[in-house]
Amino acid sequence: GIGSFTGVRLRGAEAEQTLTIIDGVRVNDPSSPGGGFDFGNLLAGSIDRIEVLRGPNSVPWGSQAIGGVVNIVTQRPTEGLQARGQVEYGRYDSLYANAGVSGAKGGLSGALTGGYLKSDGISTAAVGSERDGYRQYGATGRLGYEFAPGFGIDLRGYYADSRTDLDGFPAPAFTFADTPEYSTAQELYGYAGAYATIGTLKNRIAFTIADIDRDNYDPTFGTAPSFIGRGRSERYTYQGDWQAMSALRIVAGAERENMRFNDGTTFANTGITSFYGQAIVTPIAPLTITGGIRNDDHDAFGNHTTFGANAALALTEGTTLRASYGEGFKAPTLYQLYGDFGTPTLEPETARNYDAGIEQALLGGHARASATYFHRDTRNQIDFDLGTFTYANIARTRAEGVELALALKPVDALTFSANYSYIDSQNRVVGANFGKDLARRPHQTVSANVDYVFPFGLSVGSTVTHVGDSFDNAANTVRLDGYVLASI
Repeated sequence: GIGSFTGVRLRGAEAEQTLTIIDGVRVNDPSSPGGGFDFGNLLAGSIDRIEVLRGPNSVPWGSQAIGGVVNIVTQRPTEGLQARGQVEYGRYDSLYANAGVSGAKGGLSGALTGGYLKSDGISTAAVGSERDGYRQYGATGRLGYEFAPGFGIDLRGYYADSRTDLDGFPAPAFTFADTPEYSTAQELYGYAGAYATIGTLKNRIAFTIADIDRDNYDPTFGTAPSFIGRGRSERYTYQGDWQAMSALRIVAGAERENMRFNDGTTFANTGITSFYGQAIVTPIAPLTITGGIRNDDHDAFGNHTTFGANAALALTEGTTLRASYGEGFKAPTLYQLYGDFGTPTLEPETARNYDAGIEQALLGGHARASATYFHRDTRNQIDFDLGTFTYANIARTRAEGVELALALKPVDALTFSANYSYIDSQNRVVGANFGKDLARRPHQTVSANVDYVFPFGLSVGSTVTHVGDSFDNAANTVRLDGYVLASI
């Protein structure tokens, strides 16, 4: 149902290994056991675009970018004053309303968006009849001022207050069924930064904050929360971008992140100090080579260094060849280090990935096709050890696959796109499940999209997505059926 926990897995990695950023703020939850981001509470009303980086790339991004990065950018102000709004209504008494105003004049710009969603929902328990509803209200805002060309400040904020009805395991059967349980979440993300361009050097400093409060309630046992989670992270960053010469660009930065969490019984905090640098070289016009290195000094596990490199060759025939090598790491979460089942001596999860691909322009630029092969090995993955009932670095996984894409625009009014992914994600821990599929990782996904805009302004479109079968457990004994989703 709407609002239920939703994780995004990239190229077969864990959902907790996806780094998520909203307007420059890392929003992964420090209080959750795996440190993931819950996409179930993310509404699209204020979003301008979403960028997805597939594969490990911890050199510029740091911890958690093992599967990849999801970068979410909210709508930015444009010149003049603009207002917009929308209302949707549907089944289960579902109501969604969204409105925003934005504008820019001279060096001053600002935008504010507010939204509200409620739905009676469906029963989370398949055997239940009680509907589990959802409610959220929230807002996003931006304010910027450019004192002079290349010199200015940025302020950004995001707030969401959500409530999700749950089902549980009531007595006496203790099987999944209707209950009056519910959870609440308050999310606050903020960004304050300044930028200055001095000659060929672009400088940016910023302070970001992510504050997440979660509570679970079971009215059967009273009004006090049955579980609380309090997570907070603060980051101080500097980045310099220097165009040293026409063929050489250097990007380098320093970061400090402080994190803390409280689950009602345990309070813990830690931090990471990081330095990174990348060189982007164009030795000849068609060829671009990037290489980088990063060092992270974690208060708990010490130093960790990652490397990355990639190259792109754009040929005159419309062919682009790409190859990359990337390393990723994920620091142990505060819960995994210091929670009731924590292990303070955990090492970071690490990954190595290489991929190669080709992209070809066709039909005079009206069509583009691409193919990419990737392979990733993850080691020291943190999992729950049923032998000791603690978290430990015991898991190893492997993922490899092929991604195909096709985009067509025969005329300006008509757009067609399609993509296909084959991903083989395996458990590589020696034992009963060695070589078996990782849970909830379908091998095949295919999607097709077509849009047409009529001369008088009406636009129509359709999308069809197919997700294949997968398994719901490590032993591969419980199958999850695939599905097809069609929209017009």
